[in-house]
Amino acid sequence: MKLNYERIVGSVVANKCRMGVLDSWVKEIRSTEMVSKEDDGKPTLMDLPEECQRVIFRCLADPADIIHLSQTCSQLYIIGSEDLLWEELFWYHFTEAQLPMVPMEDCRRDWKAGFQRLLEHHSLKVEYVTMMARCSYCSCVYWQGSEHPCPGEMTKKGENSPTLEHRDRKVEILSPRDLMSIF
Repeated sequence: MKLNYERIVGSVVANKCRMGVLDSWVKEIRSTEMVSKEDDGKPTLMDLPEECQRVIFRCLADPADIIHLSQTCSQLYIIGSEDLLWEELFWYHFTEAQLPMVPMEDCRRDWKAGFQRLLEHHSLKVEYVTMMARCSYCSCVYWQGSEHPCPGEMTKKGENSPTLEHRDRKVEILSPRDLMSIF
């Protein structure tokens, strides 16, 4: 902007304001000092063998996480750019029905590029480790797979001995968005 000051885009006042902001950024950047992390003796990701680093990458299902981790250093960039990683990610997120958008020859040449091209047309597969569920009888929300002592199932036999009577109860599995819509 300083080199082409005579070619102002917009008003002079707005340009002076932009130049002031840029000058403050330059001062802040020049005053910033890079400090190395002190060695506290604790192992870091880079202390792990390369194969363990690859396993960590394969546990990431979100391509943004892989890209961000790859940007931290050159060694992780190499691992994050490997074709096998992107091929696994490709087949994890997309089905064969979604493939006509991108020729398979292109994907086999560069899985990361093929993944990105398919991502332009399809959303990522979303899976949650644990889901919430809602009982259709009492509307109680609970973790799927945990015991839900529904009061609608409790009956008394005799005097004080409640037992569970298993009725046909519908359970609605809730995605995070569905859960938020309840409140």
